[in-house]
Amino acid sequence: MARKLSLILGASVLSGCYVDGGDRTYLTDLESATEIQRQAYMSGAPGSMSAAMVGCVALPEDFSGQISVFGEGTYEDEATGQTEFLVVPPESSEKTGSIELALPIGGYEWTCYVDISRNYTSDTDGVFTYSIIPDRDNLMVFTAFGNSEPPSPGPEAFYYLYSLASHQLIADESDAGHWELVSQGLNSDNYLHLATENGLYLLQSKQSASGESAEFYRLDENGVTTLANAPVVDAIFFINNMFVSVSTEYSPEMHTDIRYSADLTVWSDAVSVAGQIRKIHFDTARNVYVAYGYDDESGDALGYVSADLLNWESEELIHPAMNPDDYPLYFFANDAAVAYASTNNFPLIYRASSTASWQAVSDLPEISGGFNVIASAMGEDGQLRLLVTGLDLGSSPAFFIGTSDDGADWTWNQIPLPAEEIYLNNMVLSTDKTVVWNSASESTIIWTEDNGLNWNSVNTDVIEEQLIPYPDDIDIAVQGMMYRDGVYLLSIGSSMYGMMNFLQGMVVATTDFESFNVVSVYRRDSLYAQQADGVYLFVQQDRVNGNTTDIYRYVPQVVETETPAEDNSENEEESPVNQDPVNDPVNNPDVEPAEKVLNGSSKSGGSLFWLSLILLPLAGLRRKSA
Repeated sequence: MARKLSLILGASVLSGCYVDGGDRTYLTDLESATEIQRQAYMSGAPGSMSAAMVGCVALPEDFSGQISVFGEGTYEDEATGQTEFLVVPPESSEKTGSIELALPIGGYEWTCYVDISRNYTSDTDGVFTYSIIPDRDNLMVFTAFGNSEPPSPGPEAFYYLYSLASHQLIADESDAGHWELVSQGLNSDNYLHLATENGLYLLQSKQSASGESAEFYRLDENGVTTLANAPVVDAIFFINNMFVSVSTEYSPEMHTDIRYSADLTVWSDAVSVAGQIRKIHFDTARNVYVAYGYDDESGDALGYVSADLLNWESEELIHPAMNPDDYPLYFFANDAAVAYASTNNFPLIYRASSTASWQAVSDLPEISGGFNVIASAMGEDGQLRLLVTGLDLGSSPAFFIGTSDDGADWTWNQIPLPAEEIYLNNMVLSTDKTVVWNSASESTIIWTEDNGLNWNSVNTDVIEEQLIPYPDDIDIAVQGMMYRDGVYLLSIGSSMYGMMNFLQGMVVATTDFESFNVVSVYRRDSLYAQQADGVYLFVQQDRVNGNTTDIYRYVPQVVETETPAEDNSENEEESPVNQDPVNDPVNNPDVEPAEKVLNGSSKSGGSLFWLSLILLPLAGLRRKSA
């Protein structure tokens, strides 16, 4: 029998019943059958509903393997009570034609199967099993599952698309990129997320009758590890191979406890500082940690610096108008710093050195007013990039990309907006591009490869044309974007009624913003915005068993490449890398920072030179006919 790499996913609500998403990845071969199962549960209060299960499967047009379909489960019979059934449902040309119109997948053919109507209760369920002997080492299959009768007026095929899911059958897990289940069934409410090069950490603080307690999990290629002695914290950061936590106490006076740990199990004693600390950064020029937040009395920004995470001194030159909640503080290698402020008088502030005073940046784009920083990111090259908006000299909204290598000198380039574009609110940096777009609705993805001198653009309707060629136009929104190893992963959705339900979980990939491929789809899928080095993290909500999360790790295809060895024989110096992460930063002051911030971006980081993420063209979907 085929082996499974992942387990049953969460469920989607389907008018009175839940339908699980099936397994994400299967490890199989060309001789054994792989069983893809879709299961439906009745939802809501005790009672019953009459339903005829419909299961649809899309296979490549040139598929030469074998497939058989059967249904099973239990239902409530008037004469015999709860009764088991096992059937081979017949094909339905009507249902097949309906879903072909709603989602014609290029190179694929849909086939739908329909069971008879049965009476289901809260104690019964129905399962469709697609038993497939594949004809290739890497096979992508799509399935949809639901009730034969639509629950409400509207296109019938939408009903099955609510449960649209993808499944990948691979012969060798090293030969194809795939999703690998890391964790299943964790309670997903109110977790703090921290991604490092070594894995993803989830931290949750809970209130109980005996006081607060915390749960801490590490997720990596080895699965889930529960960490003991987890602290109750408000935020946690990963800096210089150290985990640094902050926790604000409000009695008897407001103060913040700062702790650090090398392994998340042994923690330093708490060091208390006045006020509410919100963020901690590392200043590479001064080789000190900088903590900043709010003064509890005045509400102004305050800051502290420390060389060892134990002894903190007040940072008097923190500007009182800085906004620690909304905007980060950026440090440059020349000892300069840039921050945003919360007043119109100081929209962007600059400090030439740690001993200089803050002043407003005067080198701003030519605007008549309304300057506002929307997004920011510092690349691995130390260059800071800002996405800003303001009123141009004609008092119309305009958007600019600003770049600076030292915080003092800025280059501003206006972004040419297409006529239909009115707003931009997101920015992603890659090794060669700055990409901006509006995530709220159908948008134009705009990018530059030369810091704004020249621009390219593509409207998200291209994704619609390639992936969802429905007869009527739909609005495709790019709700999130991640970049890794030359590939952009886009989490998409739609503001169109009905389409949102299945597009909400679609993840597509592109390398050039011209050709897009489906990587995964299920309506409760979402990309986690941060990722550990070399992997993508995939989140799946499960509403049947409560608010739980199944977390998947994207394992890329591994391609070994030869890299010439560097000759370091001359002027060889000891590399400033912390070889022993247990040592605290007091004994290792020259550690090159690898800073990770909770729900923030890394300012430095490496990549595994022998890993190359190859997203195979899993499903090239048919363009809309002219």
